[in-house]
Amino acid sequence: MSSPEKSTPLIARTAQMETLRSARARLAKKQGSLLFVAAESGYGKSALLKEFSIESSSKNGAVTVTVECQSPVGNFQVGNLQPLHPFLKILEELAANDSKSAQKKLVFNIGMSVLTILPFVGDAIYAVKEIGKDVRDFKKEKATTTKVKSVVSEVFDLLKEYSLKSPLVLLMDDMQWCDAESVELLEQFAEHIANLPIMIDVCYRPKLVSEQLVPLMSLVKQWQPNGKNIIKLDIPPFTVSEIGLVCEAILPKYRRHIDFEQWLWDKSSGLPQIVIEFLHYFERVSPFDSNGNLSSEFMSGELVPTSVHAAFGRLVAQLSDDERNMLSLCSAEGNECTAFILSRLMNTDIVTVIKKLRTLQQRTGIIHSIGAHPRYGVKTTVYQFGQLFYQQHFHSLLEYEEKNALHDQIASILGKHYDEADNHTKKIIAPYLAAHHFESGNEAAARSMLAVTAQAASDVGSSSITEEAHKRFDELSAKNEKPEQTRELISTFNKIDGISSGEVTNGGSVDVESEVKIEEIEKEVIALYHEGMFEKAAELAESSIETIRQTSVGVARLWVLAAKARIEMDDISTAKEYCKKCLAILETTPDAETKCMVLNTLAIVSIVSRDTAVGWNYLHQAAEVASSLSNEYRLLTITNIALLLQKTRPQEAVRYKKAAKALCKSLHFSRFALEAFE
Repeated sequence: MSSPEKSTPLIARTAQMETLRSARARLAKKQGSLLFVAAESGYGKSALLKEFSIESSSKNGAVTVTVECQSPVGNFQVGNLQPLHPFLKILEELAANDSKSAQKKLVFNIGMSVLTILPFVGDAIYAVKEIGKDVRDFKKEKATTTKVKSVVSEVFDLLKEYSLKSPLVLLMDDMQWCDAESVELLEQFAEHIANLPIMIDVCYRPKLVSEQLVPLMSLVKQWQPNGKNIIKLDIPPFTVSEIGLVCEAILPKYRRHIDFEQWLWDKSSGLPQIVIEFLHYFERVSPFDSNGNLSSEFMSGELVPTSVHAAFGRLVAQLSDDERNMLSLCSAEGNECTAFILSRLMNTDIVTVIKKLRTLQQRTGIIHSIGAHPRYGVKTTVYQFGQLFYQQHFHSLLEYEEKNALHDQIASILGKHYDEADNHTKKIIAPYLAAHHFESGNEAAARSMLAVTAQAASDVGSSSITEEAHKRFDELSAKNEKPEQTRELISTFNKIDGISSGEVTNGGSVDVESEVKIEEIEKEVIALYHEGMFEKAAELAESSIETIRQTSVGVARLWVLAAKARIEMDDISTAKEYCKKCLAILETTPDAETKCMVLNTLAIVSIVSRDTAVGWNYLHQAAEVASSLSNEYRLLTITNIALLLQKTRPQEAVRYKKAAKALCKSLHFSRFALEAFE
């Protein structure tokens, strides 16, 4: 088997390297490039990036950072639930490098207020905070009141300012797994890249992007190559002649043999991964006789594997049972495995685990260490499988029950770590917990962690990831055979862990009414409602709607207010009719806040009508909408949930009341809590 110390040199990629070098040369002129490296698995994208990274790191004048997106755990995609994950890894690397430097820290014109809530890990966040402090000291002449930016804009400005001091070469692999916010940030860079000293390589698998409609598709479609600052880099398969060069690099004392090279091309169609895997097999089982000719065994097909998987399978057969078992344990964690998890799975100390992993690396080359990195909120040694199908092979060796048990054990390990972690670290762990719970078959626990992920994404204004988490939540809920378990999880979308006093998250989109008249009417209706004059409140809303010609969000809100007043008058049928009119308007003029209000109102209508199941359904929908809105709307929804549970399952209502009261305290709504629960 191959050893990582004997790495295969980069062959037949001269044209691609020259394109990358040309893009890097533009940085000296303060001009950047966005390069799309589109190729399927096995074409050598990672090898190309690695070679270019090594070369770039030896050059003066630019800072090079290589990152990979989080690959799926089993069938569960973790990467698209991690806001700005690849860019946070870049910032961590930049900050860590800068903190080690003897030079004065770089100066950034950035507030850092938003960035501090992102899931940084390790010591890097402290270096970033110090950099932010430097800029505030350096630019005191700037106005102290600045508009708070979105997280995407914060990261964009941070990297932009960094590049003005030190040009950046950002090499991003496996971007087919990236999240929507990372794509949004890449779109910002694409718009300004011509005038920024930043070179960004985006490597991805085009078939997966097109078939699974992942977030990256929007970037690929919108920014077509122009041959200048937006470039597409093709990676072709090997030709027969190039396969000969690879043979010379891998096989000892190889003499060019056209029949053998043609055989390899016929077996592989020139796909680099397959060619190299066959050659690693032939390192151990030579296809040549003592005279350098193809042996009779090769010619007869006795030692020729039918496929690259068969070749790999023959090599795996040489492993001991302990080695195969350990690689299977590694595969359960994903394409990456950590000493942190493995030591707990094997119930042994980390040093022993690393020794075993190092032996496997040196003897087989199937896995290799990429050093110590932050994972799950701790710093641990990380190992990677050399090829994706290596990981898939060892994972496939596990029986169904073994897979479930292993993922359950990993979830248990991460769960204990989660319980002991601070709120910040919990946000990091939650997507991984969701993935391993899902793979173990514990869908209820997976939904719970998806809910935490949705809340964390909502807190940083990541509506797309919130939506993705809700989507996965709904998929699992639809499969759930016990609807009451789904209903019990509604409140997790309204968890207030990590919400400090006075903090309000605004994720809804509220259109400003063109006429102030409607807003004034709303205030009057609400005032009448709180004074207990429900009939006058309803009549004012209804008569006002008749005089307003345009159909708008404001009109929809008036229908909701009228419905609430009608409920207090015990006119349930009219209230229900008004809610339907509101929903009809929202179909053509969507508004999240109004939708949350009407869903809560419909829930009350259903409960008063003794249709509890329908009421729960409306509250479930309202919770999903509220998770991306301000805390006032979360409070409205969670209070209704608590009040309904008080009537049906009093013991379970306690935690919902507790959450609602905490939100009331955060918003200084003490009277609301008193009236609702006392």
